Amino acid sequence: MQHTITDDTVAFIAHWEGFKSHAYYDATGHVWTIGYGHTKAVYKDMVCTKAEALKWLKTDANRVARFINSLD
Repeated sequence: MQHTITDDTVAFIAHWEGFKSHAYYDATGHVWTIGYGHTKAVYKDMVCTKAEALKWLKTDANRVARFINSLD
């Protein structure tokens, strides 16, 4: 079974994750974070829109789905 990330899945994750338009330092993960939990290439004082954050969230979730698919 191939796992795919739909727009409904992205909306569900976004609802529970919460949105932050300004980068913040996640002390638990020890990494700069922005949007809906995005961490790739995030830097201090970075700002994003909800549209950008949703795009990153879908990309991040699809990366995980591809990994899961590779285990099948």
